[in-house]
Amino acid sequence: MLIIDWIKSQNKTYLLTAPTGVVAQNVGGSTIHSALRLMQSGSGYQSLAFYDLEFKKKLQTIEILIIEEISMVSATLFNFISNLFARIHNSDIAFGGISVIVVGDLAQLSPVREKAANYNNNQSSDTLLTTTHIVGYCETATQINNTICNILPINNNKYLIFESIDFLEGKRILPESIQTEFKLKTNMPPIVRLQQGACVMYLNNSLSEDGICNGIIGVITDLNKQHPSGQHASRTQFPLQNSFSLTVHKTQSLTLPNTSLDLSQLFAPGHAYTAISRCSKWENIQIINLDRDSFKVDPKVIKEYSQLKQIASQPLPIS
Repeated sequence: MLIIDWIKSQNKTYLLTAPTGVVAQNVGGSTIHSALRLMQSGSGYQSLAFYDLEFKKKLQTIEILIIEEISMVSATLFNFISNLFARIHNSDIAFGGISVIVVGDLAQLSPVREKAANYNNNQSSDTLLTTTHIVGYCETATQINNTICNILPINNNKYLIFESIDFLEGKRILPESIQTEFKLKTNMPPIVRLQQGACVMYLNNSLSEDGICNGIIGVITDLNKQHPSGQHASRTQFPLQNSFSLTVHKTQSLTLPNTSLDLSQLFAPGHAYTAISRCSKWENIQIINLDRDSFKVDPKVIKEYSQLKQIASQPLPIS
């Protein structure tokens, strides 16, 4: 990375961050939440910097903050980071006056808190199993994932449909309540289908030290069933979701070997552009219902790029 090389040559202290574990791993940085020790609450964000003096002093030494994939960072989080550094430096200036470099493509999807997609019936099973089908709706992704999983050869000893189980004061919570709680408090699906050959996405950073982070995709090679001991836990679920098919938001920041996308499914500004740019080779992209009207760009993005062009000729504010 030329920017990092230049910063190092100037003996500047920097912090390289990204909104997701996959991006952080790709650029050799840390997630924003781990780098700044952020916690999210109902009222917004909090940082442990104000409870750990040594960590606060460490952040005070940062001269340059780099944020990758800026399009995935919400305005709320961005403003919080700015206020965090301002407070650390006892300053009224944005980010406490330190230099901030943001990297990314504003024309991609903005952050968020989605009819079955059609694919070529003549497609070989090998291609089908190595292609990520990008859709606009969660329900569609679930339908496609189940369809492709049905194609896989089934070993009864290596097959599991796992449903999350909730217990409250010894009583199992009703399925409707589980669904509601899941949507509010976690990014994990209430039901996940696991079998040899199934493509899955990991959904948190609990194994980041082993190179497995939130958003990374892999294939199940084996299943080892463990019989329950009879003890009840308040939450039981694998941090996985089936990923033969994914929504556009789930694929953002990923590079995929083969993709199939139905443009009639993609409706929001940046949807189609983000989906089509997930694959590095044009010949490995299958497009259904090609329509130029599917490619929408938020007018605010165009305006922002115009402003950035005017600023681009000015020297970087780094002394």
